[in-house]
Amino acid sequence: ATVTGPIETRHFLTYIAMGGGFILFVLPIFIFASSQQITRTLSEITAGQWARHAKENANFYVLTFLVYALLHGAAFFVNAVFFIKAGRRAATRLHDGVVKSILNAPLVWITTCSPGRLTNRLSNDLECIDHVLPESLRSSVVTMVNVMASLVLMVLGNWMTVFPISLVILVLIVCL
Repeated sequence: ATVTGPIETRHFLTYIAMGGGFILFVLPIFIFASSQQITRTLSEITAGQWARHAKENANFYVLTFLVYALLHGAAFFVNAVFFIKAGRRAATRLHDGVVKSILNAPLVWITTCSPGRLTNRLSNDLECIDHVLPESLRSSVVTMVNVMASLVLMVLGNWMTVFPISLVILVLIVCL
């Protein structure tokens, strides 16, 4: 039977553990996704300043904007490399575990399970491991970084938003 719906948290945790754990998998991706967000925000601020002061120091704004764009591209590239390497490591370890489980299965199970059914099940599971889990995890990290950046910008823009934002975060922590 095909299982549909949201991916359970335990599957994400297993995937993260197989990819090298929090320090080698999630933290670098989070850091470089944050770097992307910071450089994008700084380049937008620079573009706004450049538009306001177009006649004065144009070279400064062009160079600053270029530096932020290059840093954004570098952070994107390094984030992608970390994610691909960790995802490949996780997929390899999970694939190895699946093969070991099948090889260690009782002979009765192997003889009663048709080769077509076994192949179909393995290909569906491996499809999920190789494509669905990594994309969902990446999307979750990027969304979390974007929300955190929005909260920081709101607080920087108006310090009176600290209390309502803190209240919302507290409610989310309690509910989750």
